[in-house]
Formats: sequence, structure tokens, C-alpha cells
Amino acid sequence: MQKIPEVKFPRSPYVAVREELDGGFSQGWGFHFTPNEQYWVDAHTHLRGVTNLAELTDVLNRWFYHAEAYRLGRVTAFVEDEALFGACGAVASADPRFSWFYWPDWNGKLENVKHAFDCGAVGLKLHNSEAMRGNFDPAVWENDEWSKIFEFLNDRGAAVNWHVTQRVSYSPYHGGGDNAYWSDGAKNGVKFDNRDLLAQFLRVADSHPNIAMIGAHQLYVSNAALAELFAKHKNVHVDTSVGYFLRWADQLHPEDAEIYRDFVVEHGDRLLFGTDSMLTPASIDPYLVESWKCHARFIMALRLPNETLQAVAHGNAERLFRLNPCGEARKYSTRP
Repeated sequence: MQKIPEVKFPRSPYVAVREELDGGFSQGWGFHFTPNEQYWVDAHTHLRGVTNLAELTDVLNRWFYHAEAYRLGRVTAFVEDEALFGACGAVASADPRFSWFYWPDWNGKLENVKHAFDCGAVGLKLHNSEAMRGNFDPAVWENDEWSKIFEFLNDRGAAVNWHVTQRVSYSPYHGGGDNAYWSDGAKNGVKFDNRDLLAQFLRVADSHPNIAMIGAHQLYVSNAALAELFAKHKNVHVDTSVGYFLRWADQLHPEDAEIYRDFVVEHGDRLLFGTDSMLTPASIDPYLVESWKCHARFIMALRLPNETLQAVAHGNAERLFRLNPCGEARKYSTRP
């Protein structure tokens, strides 16, 4: 029988260990085990409807009550309410399951950004949805105030997660609506398009090389287009939310899995696991759990080498956000 190439069909590194330990007594036991994520860091999570420390703690505890079973180790939440900075800082300093980004609107102020980082924020979240709807001119991202903000972030070597572009197609596979944001923009006479927004994102990235610029939802472009962007812009990354999604009963077509796998193996240091989950006091339900699992299922379906899997699952977020590792998953389904 022809030997299966390890690069395409990786095994858990501990399968090889058992070949030697204890004189090979357990050689061949669990030979089918594949690399497993130590834990996940969800680098794209929204936090809304929480107003104080007690509510924040309750939402986190209820979410991890479910998601920890799937080895969720930490969420990086996007926080819009400045009144919640103190609570977020307190939780982040005491609970390794939580880190956070500040999400200002397009009228962002440097003093507020500095305050967020003083309270423990590890990055900034930006979103172009209201620009697409025609409610503000995206040129503001390059005005004097935002130039100061980006310089501040560049000096800190901070991270930015930016929802830059938006597909214009209907996408029911993951629950995506038809022509989101842009349909409103058409009514309001918006003249720019996705290409203009992407070009602006890249200008900001190139002008601030110390910022880890993370395009949400793979910037809604192909793997081939991302490979070109990665080659030209060394500080550009993407998260895996929404696009890297595999529904509960589905399997990837083999040819599709190979395309994705080759891409992720080559560019594994530029991808951060994310799910776009919405954490609110009323949203911790089976629907949210299943949506989260669909994102993890996609990554696991690629059968990635162990090193690449750990980087995407948690390592890249920890490196770019300067987070301490969570350690091994705290719960397992079987033992010993």
C-alpha cells in the first residue's frame, strides 16, 4: 500500500510519540487521531446590550457554559459603549477568557481611543456599513483626526479589525441577506464601490506598517486575490468569519477542501479564527451555538498540519493582540 503523504493527511503529533515511548507498547493505538486545536480564540465577536460588570460577567459565563465544550478558550469582543470600558478592563484583567476591541463610529476621537487602551483594549474595530448606506463619506478615515488615531495605533503596534467591503449577492448558506448595506446606498446616491473601499484600506495599511490590519470576512474576495494582497501588504490579515463556514450536515467537496487547505497552509500566519458571533443578554441560545460550530467545523474539515491549525485557531490572535496563551482546553468529552 502506498504511504499516505503526511502533508496531506496529518496525524496528531502524539501518534508518532507512541511509536517510541514505553518501548512502543501503545504503537498503533489511536493512529487515526488528527491534529486537534488546543483551543479557539474567537477574534471576531460582538458584544451588545450589556450595560455593567454584572451583565458582562453573566453573558460570558453563559456563553462559555456552552462554547467551552467545543474548546473555546477566549473571545475578543467588539465594544461600542464607552461606559463599559471600566467593566471590560476589569474582566479582561481577571478572566483569561475575555479580551476586547473598542469600536468607535466614524467620528472617532483620539482621546477616546487612548482611554480605551488605558482600560485594556487590545485593538480597534472599524466598519464601513454606514458609509455603504450613504450615511458618511469614507474619506473621513483619512482626515486629520483619524490620521492621529492611526499614528497612535501604529506607535503601539496595535491591531485593527475592519469590515471594509461587502458582497452584493444573496448568500442564504450562512444566513446572509441580499445586497446588505449597498441597497440603501443605491437609494442614497452612493458613488463609490467595494474596489474604492478596499483601495483605501490598503492605503491606510501601507501608511501604518506596524498596525496588524485585519480584513473582516476575508474582505469578500477570493483566495487568489488574498494571496496577492498578502504578498504586497505585509501587515494585512483576514479573519475567517462568515466565509469559512460549513453547515451542520455538510462536507466540503474534496476539490474545494484541497484548494482551501493549500491556501491556509501557505498563508496560515495571516488568518485569524473568527465567527461574527453576537453576544447579548438574550442571544445565548442553540442557534448561536450552532452558528459558532459551523465556523470551527470548516477549519477542522481542512485537516491542517498541527502547527498551522494552532496558529489559525489561537496563535495568530495571541501574537497580534499580545495575549497570553490560554493553556489547554479545560474540558474534554472523554478520558483518561
